[in-house]
Amino acid sequence: MGERSAEIGRVLEQDSKKLFSLFGWTFVGQDISVDCSRANHKNPKTKAAEKKTHGIDTFYRFYNPFCEREELIIVECKHHQWSDFIPSNVNPWIEELANTIECTSDSQSI
Repeated sequence: MGERSAEIGRVLEQDSKKLFSLFGWTFVGQDISVDCSRANHKNPKTKAAEKKTHGIDTFYRFYNPFCEREELIIVECKHHQWSDFIPSNVNPWIEELANTIECTSDSQSI
């Protein structure tokens, strides 16, 4: 499955564009790299090395009428077998997404 991950990722990104356009969300970009601004963010594979960047698969904008402001949405495109969805795998994905959101909110380029 690893040899097809880039192809699957592209398909998921294209499908997300179609789906979220139905919600009225505006596509902002894909495959965006955000500089890591926090020394406590670690590389999930090694746990020792500091992160240099965070990757965003797709990025959207929409108007939130409840808050009366534009909101940005980060969408992670993952393709795994159902057996991979266990806490020891999912928790690092959620932590990395939280770290990405944290650095994106500080990013001058975003």
